[in-house]
Amino acid sequence: MKNQITKLLVVDDEPLNITIMHEYLDEVYSNIEYATDGLECLEKLDTYIPDIILLDVSMPGMDGYQVCEQIKNNPKLCDITIIFVSARATPEERLSGFKAGGEDYIVKPYKEEELLLKIAKTIDYHDKLICLNNDLDDAQNVAFEAMTSSSEMGFVTQFLEQLFELANAKLIMDATLSFAKIFNLAICIRAKECDEYNFCSHQTCISPLEKEVIELLQNSGRIYKFDNRIQFNFSHINVLVKNMPIKDENRYGRLTDIIPIALSGANNALKTLYYKETAKDKHAIEELVSNIHNITHNVVNNIDTVKSEVNGALELLHETLEKNIPFMGLEDDQESLISNTTDNVIVSINKTLESLEIINSQMNLIKTDSEKFKK
Repeated sequence: MKNQITKLLVVDDEPLNITIMHEYLDEVYSNIEYATDGLECLEKLDTYIPDIILLDVSMPGMDGYQVCEQIKNNPKLCDITIIFVSARATPEERLSGFKAGGEDYIVKPYKEEELLLKIAKTIDYHDKLICLNNDLDDAQNVAFEAMTSSSEMGFVTQFLEQLFELANAKLIMDATLSFAKIFNLAICIRAKECDEYNFCSHQTCISPLEKEVIELLQNSGRIYKFDNRIQFNFSHINVLVKNMPIKDENRYGRLTDIIPIALSGANNALKTLYYKETAKDKHAIEELVSNIHNITHNVVNNIDTVKSEVNGALELLHETLEKNIPFMGLEDDQESLISNTTDNVIVSINKTLESLEIINSQMNLIKTDSEKFKK
């Protein structure tokens, strides 16, 4: 059954690309419009407001980034989700798409499954944003009132004081989101927990392109500025601020100074958790090695005892038979049977002792290796 709710607008100057899009989308979506350049796209938006625009980047006149900027700067259209479709796959192009305001990026040529999956994820992302708008507005109002009752550094101090009482990375990320809301900042976070990275944002859900941008800029210095956005990079946390007040130079400067102080505390809290977990793992390994050492030590001693006892028993058996057989009055064939049987038993036991010797050597190697680890 076709999706009759979601409205799509496809913008591309190549007729072949329009045809491909039509073949891929027509069986899944009912409401689809097409435009062949940026100007026609903007004109269509006067009467047709889509949920998602699949926007080509390379077009005559206005390119896709310019079209996107005009849409995002229009209060009536800024909620439209834009997915760029381009043959340009460089990190710089993806960054340009993010700066223009896009939510995702598809590289040509693409497969039908990839296109439909991207759109489905975007619809889910778009629906979550709509549900969260009212909550976000309320939170921003509360944050603004809180700012007027205390100094900015006071909030930083409160934030730093609570950090080391938090038991896991999620709580630290939540506290960082709350701290950002106090300053009316929209942020995305990537935080390290053990050897994995977790993402979150002020809108709960984070777009695929936001994740790519954070990872792209993670090695771009402590502070990376572009337009009204800044990314702060630390060893265990990266924070992308999406709405820095560039028109208010004083506040912009204060936030640029204050945020690294707060994030340095968050980074240290995450590092402390990481080292605690590492220490637990090391202690568990040391206990395991100690147990292995003790077990191998006992096994080696037991093998040595068994070998000694068996060798003693064999010597005693041999001596006893040599002394007593000649005086037992046995027939030659009886004496021969006892001697042969005894010889076979001795051969079998010696083979067992050889096996024990091999096991003993292997256990000694394990014991030696465990002793090296303990040192």
